[in-house]
Amino acid sequence: MIFKILLLLILIPISIFAVERPSVKHDIFLQGTDYELHVYRIYGKEAGTKGLIIGGIQGDEPGGYLSADMYVDSVIEKGDLIVVPRANFKSIILFNRGADGDMNRRFIDDKTQHEMDKVVEILKSLMGEVDFFLHLHDGSGFYDPKYVNKLRNPNRWGQSIIVDTDSITCNGKTIEMKSIALQVIKETNKKIKNDNYHFKYFNTDTDNPKTKYKDMKKTATYYALKNFCIPSYGLETSKNLPNDETKLRHKSYLIDEFLKIYGIKSKKLDIFLPKPILKSITLEIDNKTEEISNYSVLELNQNQKIKIEKISSNYYRGLSCDILGFNGLNDKDLYYIVRDDTTIRCKKDHITIGEIKIKVKKDEEVKKFLVSIDGKDEYLENGSSIRIKPGSNIVIGNFDNNSSIPVNLRGFLVEGATYNDGDDRNIKITISEKNLIKRFSKNNNGKEYEVIAGTLNNILGKFLLIIDNN
Repeated sequence: MIFKILLLLILIPISIFAVERPSVKHDIFLQGTDYELHVYRIYGKEAGTKGLIIGGIQGDEPGGYLSADMYVDSVIEKGDLIVVPRANFKSIILFNRGADGDMNRRFIDDKTQHEMDKVVEILKSLMGEVDFFLHLHDGSGFYDPKYVNKLRNPNRWGQSIIVDTDSITCNGKTIEMKSIALQVIKETNKKIKNDNYHFKYFNTDTDNPKTKYKDMKKTATYYALKNFCIPSYGLETSKNLPNDETKLRHKSYLIDEFLKIYGIKSKKLDIFLPKPILKSITLEIDNKTEEISNYSVLELNQNQKIKIEKISSNYYRGLSCDILGFNGLNDKDLYYIVRDDTTIRCKKDHITIGEIKIKVKKDEEVKKFLVSIDGKDEYLENGSSIRIKPGSNIVIGNFDNNSSIPVNLRGFLVEGATYNDGDDRNIKITISEKNLIKRFSKNNNGKEYEVIAGTLNNILGKFLLIIDNN
């Protein structure tokens, strides 16, 4: 209920205040979640009919979401469009019909049971703003009312315009859809040279008790038709067309004809699908921004805070970056505390376009020597120095708490010993010039002596003992 109230507050002002013409308004809902939703309102130079185009409600239908995405860039002379290119972003990223179930079977009641139902509520609200609705899909095979073969028969959906009924009377008006769909098909098929790719009219007769398409009562087009009394069409290109460019071309033929019939005047769009690439991402690292090139290896300290601020690609829409092991699939604009090595993997829709490795510089514990000076224990860090007065006694203990590593005060030899084993631990050593051999002192100064852990061929650590005569 809270979500619906907030949604109402966001959407109501759009319809009651004047808008700048021409202009584009971009709204983002559910930002930073896997179901992030981008809604574009394209206002023409002159007011007129308003249409709704939705794509990507099923994530494995690129002819749906790529076609819708094209119309975000529409230049409209008269009329308005609301375009939702990627209704089901999570499923698009995964290239899955419905990662959490079929979103196009969720237009059934007012209960919000899942995150994707929040998207459905937004789409429902948009239907109330428009005069007609085009729902873009890819379908398997090629629809034909007669059985031709396994790919071309009444059980296939591709290359068809789908309606729930030929016509309907509601709110005191009769909506004719068959005649309009047939007109669109006629003009579209003129542009398609291959007869095998021609479109056909497909009425699911959804309200007929004998229909075999009862599931269509749960779809977006049926909901829009029955609840808002607006003509609603499913535009299906075939998944069996040669490539995505062909799907977009055929879909654009359909869409442009519908726009013309409903009085929206817009300039023809070019179809251009270059291979998507990632140029870089901009990271906020501890409140400072840094641009990181694709395939970089980024070294960070543990507990540093990062946020993906910008994804730079040769595309502007359909981009996501996933910090592996964190949150969901869409981590842009979310703060992440670096703990371990990970990867930022970026996608354009479902296509991986690059990644950045994060390597953690672990905080290494400083190794220390245990020493006792005049009976008082203390730890000396590796590489440090200590000043000791002549006559003071020192007992050197283990290095790095390891009893197997010898520790040698260079220049010291136990009185009466004939052999130096290079290990002076746990020996009480009185500091005096006569107990230390001067030639082992630093620069032969008789004052500074190295204490080394390990051997001369493998020094693991050391500190400097300085005789303080002052």
